[in-house]
Amino acid sequence: MTALVLMEVKPKHYANKYNNLTNEGVLKLLYIIHKGIIIDEEENKALENRQNKTIKNDNDKKEQIKEALKEFGNIHIKTNEKPRSIKKIEHPETAYKQVRKLEKCNEELEHGGKNTVNYTDPEARKSPNKEQVMQTGYNEQIVVDNKNGLIIAVDVTQDANDLKQLIPMIQKTQETLLK
Repeated sequence: MTALVLMEVKPKHYANKYNNLTNEGVLKLLYIIHKGIIIDEEENKALENRQNKTIKNDNDKKEQIKEALKEFGNIHIKTNEKPRSIKKIEHPETAYKQVRKLEKCNEELEHGGKNTVNYTDPEARKSPNKEQVMQTGYNEQIVVDNKNGLIIAVDVTQDANDLKQLIPMIQKTQETLLK
């Protein structure tokens, strides 16, 4: 007699835990990127204006960036520190793609009922791994024929645990075996 085994697998993922953002984090990043876009547009206008070809000097540019960051409450900058979070935007379309991605993350937070969302993989969820450490990723369910080692059914979910997976996996297994 062949037995079927249902296993839960929590594979490693590319959804970096440092890319998990709260609503506040998403708003901060949006603010920083928008400020960078504004600064870039101001520089472009200054370059187009023949009377004033560039911003006065690099120190003024750094001061503008520091002021923009200070306007947003929780970002602290030492007075002699160079701002590293805003770089010159070489390709504005990249900044706009980031803005769209962050806006999707913000929507996911508002409508998804979650506290955090992963910037690189918004569908990934936090769940404990086998060492009970919270990890961002997915929950995989696999049904295996233990006699032959054949995989009968597979499912990937966003659920943190497998409480709701038994019945769907039984149905998938029946569908596969009846084919």
